[in-house]
Amino acid sequence: MKVKMPDGLVMREEARHPYIDVIIPAQITREVVIPKEKEEAEKETAESEQSEGMIPDEESITVEELTQEMPCTIYKINDYEAVLRVTHKLDYRFRYIIELNVMDFNVRIITRLIATKTVVERDSFFYTVKFDEMSESANNVLKKYIYEHL
Repeated sequence: MKVKMPDGLVMREEARHPYIDVIIPAQITREVVIPKEKEEAEKETAESEQSEGMIPDEESITVEELTQEMPCTIYKINDYEAVLRVTHKLDYRFRYIIELNVMDFNVRIITRLIATKTVVERDSFFYTVKFDEMSESANNVLKKYIYEHL
């Protein structure tokens, strides 16, 4: 199979969506996704190994510990991304759920980290997050809020 390569590429101007400066308090939680089949299989395996005396009965990390809410502050936001400040270090391997209140509407957004900046003297981490999933109504309220503050 042959694929025709283009003769040349034309570089155009970068089109970025402008951020608006805000200070919105929010809560951030790590998303925990455990497929049901995998969860049940692991549970059965662990139970059988414990009953056979293969592994000791240990305390493990609970789902509550993984889903601990951490306060954060949103400093910049646009339709697709936000810059937030957190006092805890976040892991790029996971997605995070941000809950905030905009125009008397509770917004819940599933995000992923795309950039970070550490400010050492204040023990703060600034993360840029990309919005992956949010409801249609939350998206409409957020857009209205952003366009009113441009």
